[in-house]
Amino acid sequence: MLKIGIIGCGRVADQHVTEILKIRNCEIVGVCDKEILMAKQLQERINVGRYFSDVDKLFELKPDIIHITTPPQSHFELGKRCLESGSSILVEKPFTLNVSEAKQLIEIAEKLDLKVTVGHNIQFSNAANRLRNIIKSGYLGGTPVHIESLWCHEHSNDYINDKNHWIRFLPGKIVHDLISHGVAIIAEFMNCDNPKVVAHGHVSPILRNMNEESMVDEIRVHIYDNDNVTAHYIFSSQIRPIIKQFRIFGPKKSLIMDHEHQTVIEFTSNYKYYLNHFIPPLIDAKQHLGNFINNIVKFMKREHYYEAGRKYLIECFYRSVADNTPVPIPYKQIVLTHKIIDDIFNQIY
Repeated sequence: MLKIGIIGCGRVADQHVTEILKIRNCEIVGVCDKEILMAKQLQERINVGRYFSDVDKLFELKPDIIHITTPPQSHFELGKRCLESGSSILVEKPFTLNVSEAKQLIEIAEKLDLKVTVGHNIQFSNAANRLRNIIKSGYLGGTPVHIESLWCHEHSNDYINDKNHWIRFLPGKIVHDLISHGVAIIAEFMNCDNPKVVAHGHVSPILRNMNEESMVDEIRVHIYDNDNVTAHYIFSSQIRPIIKQFRIFGPKKSLIMDHEHQTVIEFTSNYKYYLNHFIPPLIDAKQHLGNFINNIVKFMKREHYYEAGRKYLIECFYRSVADNTPVPIPYKQIVLTHKIIDDIFNQIY
C-alpha cells in the first residue's frame, strides 16, 4: 500500500485527490498547506489522513509519494525537501521555473534512488494515448519530419483583476502556467538535447483593452534539431474557437490529434483527378464516426472524462514507484521541455 501526501490544498489539489481516490493500493496519509484552514477543509472533505501547516510534520508520516500542488515558485524548494525526506514526488506543471532547477531535482532524485514526474496530464488523455500507440507501431514510416502544436487560451478574471496574483510573477507571466502543455508533446517526439529555438511574442489586443501591456500572450515559435526535425508552436488568446491541436508529419504518413474533441485522424492519401475531391472526405467522415463511437464506448465505461489523463498519469507513476519501473515521462523529456520554454521566455522578455 503506497502512502500518499499532498502539499498545497487549493483547487488543483482537489483534481489530484479526486483521481487518487480512484486508484487501488494507495492511501492519502496527510495533506499540508501553509494556511491551516485550507489543509483542514481538504482533510475533512476527503475524510482521510491528517492535516498540517508544517511540511516537516507531513514528512514524519513517511509518504512514499508526495504531490506538490502549490504555485510554481515553490516547486523547486518543496521538491528538494520532499526528496531529501525520502519521498518521490509528482509536481504540478510547470515542474520548476527553469531548466536548471529541473535538472537539479532530477539529479537529487536519481542520487537518492527516488522518482519524480510532472503533471502533464493532457499528454495522457485518451486521444494522446491513442496517438502515441499509433506512432509506436511505425505508422509514420520513420522519424517525424515536422511537428505542430497549437494551444489557445481564454483569459481569466482571476489574474486580470488581481495585481498580486502569483501567476504575474512567473518568468513567463500568464503564459508560464500553460505553455508546457503544448511544448511537452513536441519534446516527446524530438530527439535532440539542444534544439535551436526562435521565438516571437506580443501582447494581444484583448489584453491591451484591459490595460495590460506587460504580459505577452501571443507566442509563435520555430524549433529545429540536429536531425532536421522541425516544429512550430503557437500559443494564442485570440484564435477562436478555442483550439488545442497537435499535428505530426512523417515521411510516409501523418496524424492530427484534437485535445478538445479527443479525436485522432489519419491524414488521407491523395487520389487521382476528381476522385481526390470525393473519396478523402468520405474516409475522413468514417474516421470521425470511429472517434465518436470510441469516445461513447469509453464514456459508458466511465473511462472518458476531462481528468482521465490525470488518473492515467498518476496511476503509471505510482506503478513506477511501487515496481521500480520507468517513469511515465522520461527525465530527458522533462529537461528538454524546460530548455525550450527557457529559450522562449529569454527571447520574448
